[in-house]
Amino acid sequence: MVMSLPVGLMNIFVLKSRVEARFVGGLEGFREQLQHYAEDDFLFRMGAMSGQDFAEIVDTLVEGGLDPDKDLATAEGMHGPGQQCPGIVFTNMSPESLIGGWVARAEAEPVSPDILGNA
Repeated sequence: MVMSLPVGLMNIFVLKSRVEARFVGGLEGFREQLQHYAEDDFLFRMGAMSGQDFAEIVDTLVEGGLDPDKDLATAEGMHGPGQQCPGIVFTNMSPESLIGGWVARAEAEPVSPDILGNA
């Protein structure tokens, strides 16, 4: 599996270890509640195309037991990270690009150099 995930329009990232420890039902509960996500070995990424969709995803995560201030990181494709959280690192793989090339990864994992080609 890819060890970093590309940032799209409006994204929310959470470490799988946080989901497993805090979300009602752990990883299985998460997968039942949120059917639209991308993942690597360490992270989940949920994407939204509107502020309403974004808020609904956050509400579902919080209702499931995650702390929005400590467990969730956010990022936007063109501008990169918004809210940061421990354990998730954002890297701009194409700083010269006007459309961005941000990826997210778990802090202890290296950035995959071909992630943008797989997006």
